Amino acid sequence: MALVVALVLGLVLCLPLGGLFLFQFYANQLVQQTEESLLAQAAVLSAGYAEAYLDLDDGVLRGQVVAEANRAPPGKYFIPDDPGLSLATDIIHKPRADTAQISDPPDEIYLRIGAWMTRVSDASQRRTLAGYRLLDAKGNVIGGTGEVATSLAHVPEVQRALRGETVSMLRQRVSDEAVPPIYSISRGTKVRIFVALPVVVRDRVVGVVYVSRTPSNIVRYLYAERRNLMWAGLSVAVATLLIGTVFWRFIARPLRDLIDQTGEIAEGDAAALAELNHYGTRELAQLGDSFLGMAGALTERQEALKNFTAHVTHELKSPLTSVQGAAELLLDAETEMSAAERARFLENIAKDARRMDQLLHRLRDLARAQVPVVSGDARLGEVVAGFQDRFPFVVVEDGTLPVTEEGLRIMLTHLAENAISHGADRIELRARGRMLEVRDNGQGISKANRDRIFEPFFTTRREAGGTGMGLSIVASMMEALGGAIT
Repeated sequence: MALVVALVLGLVLCLPLGGLFLFQFYANQLVQQTEESLLAQAAVLSAGYAEAYLDLDDGVLRGQVVAEANRAPPGKYFIPDDPGLSLATDIIHKPRADTAQISDPPDEIYLRIGAWMTRVSDASQRRTLAGYRLLDAKGNVIGGTGEVATSLAHVPEVQRALRGETVSMLRQRVSDEAVPPIYSISRGTKVRIFVALPVVVRDRVVGVVYVSRTPSNIVRYLYAERRNLMWAGLSVAVATLLIGTVFWRFIARPLRDLIDQTGEIAEGDAAALAELNHYGTRELAQLGDSFLGMAGALTERQEALKNFTAHVTHELKSPLTSVQGAAELLLDAETEMSAAERARFLENIAKDARRMDQLLHRLRDLARAQVPVVSGDARLGEVVAGFQDRFPFVVVEDGTLPVTEEGLRIMLTHLAENAISHGADRIELRARGRMLEVRDNGQGISKANRDRIFEPFFTTRREAGGTGMGLSIVASMMEALGGAIT
């Protein structure tokens, strides 16, 4: 039980920690949101770049022809660029290579476009925090928020964009600022997203819009809210402690008390049969009551067995002693004893043997009566009609009783024998629902004996051969049926 409780509470404590794994999922969503934003910005800048190029077009063919695989399907108006980067599946490449010197200077038309686009990109950066690079058809930086008059033609994503392909790439982030330790929880804090979008005019790539930005990150928010997170963790710990206390108070401790009580009862401690001070829950209280009822019944049965054994020994001892004495006298004085004396001793032996046989017969009936009987229904009049000639029964009110015919016949037999032996010559029977009322006109029961008549071996007719077992058998059968006799 202690191990189970510990495992459950440990699981409860680990649930908030498991939420850290959701950070990776959320960080991936933030990466795709950032990529989508960069693609949208690059698309706007690319459109402006293309318009400016058309306004300044001098008729010179520049740039590579867009590869067939990168061209839009004929007749398709909308060509969306959907985000597709994933921290879980995509490779995070090394930081972007440094710029190189320009080997082939850009044309005059690009210088004019670059000057105008730089003003646009500088104004945009103040809002978007993104980095903008405007490249010509040779990969030279002609404008943007930095690295102007250098070349990025050797960068892989730029090379692919110059062939007409839109490229998104994750690269390791290089920052001059120290990153808080908690940021290491998320992989998304160590990357920067780069998007290279070709500028296409008349199926030729006349330039590239190259933008980049570090994605937003949930860890930054969590780090700022670390005080509230600390209180949340403390709340989880307190809640776990409360759950453990409630579990121990209302389940574990009552169960342990029941186990200890079981051991005390097994050792014979009668005081352990008392109810516990606290059971915790209604179900455990019901379990405790059922257990105490069972233990009490077993204890009572054990005491009854001890008393029963003592009574049986006592009841059998007298006739056995008498038989033994008579037999010894017959053996010792066989030649000196007259025929009349011999007959009297033999009669005593036979009488005592019949009494022992009767006692054993009643003991067998009592043992059978204590075994639960099969339930059933019996019609009172039909059962009485079967042995009306033996007993003076009078059925005053007939009815059906919840007992088998055999069981009812046994109980009525013992009741009738007891009544007749005490002077009754009329026995009235009334069936009233689930109750049977028996009334006779015999001598009745004295007040002193009323509390003892159902005790095994108690009889007022011992000298007349009474065994004191008849009413005890009836009481045991009623108890086995779940009923009672008064």
